[in-house]
Parts: sequence; C-alpha cells; structure tokens
Amino acid sequence: MYVLARYLPLIMIGLIGSIAAAQTTATSPTQAAPGVTAVQPSAVALPHSGQTASETENAVLRARLEEERTYNSAILQTVYWSLGVLVTLSIALIGFGWFANFRVYERDKEALTKALDGHLTTGLSNAKEMIRHGIEDLRQHVVRETERMHVESASTIDSAITARLADIEAKLERTERAFKDTRLEHELLRANYLFGQAQHGNAFNACLSAISLAHDLGKPHVVHSVLDELEKQINKMNGVFGSDIQNLTTFLEHLDGVNPIQLARLTETLRKVRRL
Repeated sequence: MYVLARYLPLIMIGLIGSIAAAQTTATSPTQAAPGVTAVQPSAVALPHSGQTASETENAVLRARLEEERTYNSAILQTVYWSLGVLVTLSIALIGFGWFANFRVYERDKEALTKALDGHLTTGLSNAKEMIRHGIEDLRQHVVRETERMHVESASTIDSAITARLADIEAKLERTERAFKDTRLEHELLRANYLFGQAQHGNAFNACLSAISLAHDLGKPHVVHSVLDELEKQINKMNGVFGSDIQNLTTFLEHLDGVNPIQLARLTETLRKVRRL
C-alpha cells in the first residue's frame, strides 16, 4: 500500500495527460465548424432550384451533430482506456507490495531463527567455559585446602576432600541437568519449526532427541506430549518415507517407561501410513 500511495500521483498525472492529449488530438465541433461550413455547400448542393434554404441549414446542422458525436465518442474511448490503465497499474502495484511484504516476512523469520540458534550456541559455549573455569578454581582451592589441612589432620583432609568432591559433583549434576533442559527446549522449538517448513525427516529426528532428553530428565509428561504431537503430524501427512518409518519404529521398540497403549496406537499409525 505504501508503494501504491507513492506512485498514485504519477498515475493520476499520466491519466490527466492522456485525456488532455486526446482532447488536443480530437477535433472539437467548434474548431470543425469552419471546415464544415466550407464543405457543406458542395456536400449538400442543391439538386434542383426548388430546394429551400431551410433544408440546406438542416443538412448543415445534421453534419455538425454527427461531428459532435464523433468527438464525444473519441473522448469517452480515451477516458475508458485511461481508467483501464489506472486500474491495471493499481492492481500491479498492490500485488507487488504484497509480494515485497511477504519476502520481508520470510527474511525476518529466517533471521530470527538464525539469531535464536546463534544465541543458544553462544550461551552454551559460555556456560561450558564458565563451568570449566569454575571446576579449575575449585580444583585449585581443593589443592590449597588439602595442603593446609594436611598439617592439621589426615581425617580432616579426607572429610574436606569428600565434601568438596560432593559439592563439585552436585554442581556438575545441576549444570548437566540445566544443559539438558536447554537442549530439550531447543529441540522442541526446532521440531515445531521444521514441521511448519514441511521438513518431516529432520522434524522426526528433533522429536526423537527431545523424547530421549525428556526421558533422561524424568519428564514423562513431555514424552507423552511429543508422542501425541508425532501422531497428529503423521496423520496430517499424505505419506512418510520408509526410512523415517523404520527409524521411528525401532526407536519406539526400545523406549520404556511409556504408556503401552499410546505406544501401540502410534505404532499402528506408522503401520497404516502410506510409504513414499
């Protein structure tokens, strides 16, 4: 619409110019009158001496009326043609504006996806680096504490080391769980995006990764939700590649801790779906 509003004045100027050109080209009745007056005497020459002046004047007026009709017809044809050009250009500009907006939307969506992936990758890299520095600092601290406490008592050293190691293990477990939670969210978002882009093979892989992560994290509700979404997506498809069906079937056969009725229903869906 912005493009249409920008070029609409130019279109109107062109339309007015076309009408003006048509008016200049077409001969108006007023301009044609002298010519008609000069020609009509011969065109309506008296066939015999009995014709009156009134009949001659009627013939001249009929000629002028015909000339007026021709002039008006030329003006109307020019106006119709100009309006047709205006409507055509307006439709073309509206279509171009819609296409441009659609391309901008697709470009922004792709940029947002890349930014999200980059942000997740950077965040994971920073988290790993912070964990590595933290572990190194803790190790150095343990060494210093060990050397200090070795002078005091062997039992105290053992207790301190055990406590530090337990603390490190607890932090590592929390960090690993947080990392898996982040990966789980990423795989769910990725699967949703790939299903929307009709990249079914990659979407299936993302769903299987999400199920494995949710199973490791002890989140059965997420596993059930992903399996339900897989069943819905498969029912929407016209067919599934045989390799994808084989991968899904093998994965489901080795999946434990899941409602057997849900697994049986999904397995039956995979059996009935058309192979591509």
